[in-house]
Amino acid sequence: MMKTMIFLSALMLLSGQVRAEGSKLSLLKTWFQNLKEGLSESAVAGQRQKTRVTAVAAVRGSEQEAASPDKVKWKEGRKSRKSREQKKEKEEFAQAVDMILAGQYKEGAERLEAFEKEHPQSQLLAEVRQAKEKALELDQAAQAPAVAAPQP
Repeated sequence: MMKTMIFLSALMLLSGQVRAEGSKLSLLKTWFQNLKEGLSESAVAGQRQKTRVTAVAAVRGSEQEAASPDKVKWKEGRKSRKSREQKKEKEEFAQAVDMILAGQYKEGAERLEAFEKEHPQSQLLAEVRQAKEKALELDQAAQAPAVAAPQP
């Protein structure tokens, strides 16, 4: 009777560990899905950008070519240039997250590493580092049940 109780309790502990690994896997996948949703651009943000656009046709004292003195010159602001760069960075980050959601954990982590090297001044670096750590955790969690399954 006592041996049976010990055996059953050990069996419950082992099954709880497998279940915890499975829940960790689903939690990490959910984290990446939420991250992907946060990276997507909303329709409201597009409207806000359109209302703030300001164009300057000419700037006093700016040089013009002699061949076309009447050519309109558009001045691009620093904010619009920076927002375009941030949009490109978000797209690259979203591509890496898509790879991770597709099950390519190591490739996604490598792409996040490349993002870190390409954009050392990015505002997204903290999220990229966190996503890279979570991708490696997800890879380990995905491999753990495969290793634990052949034991029984």
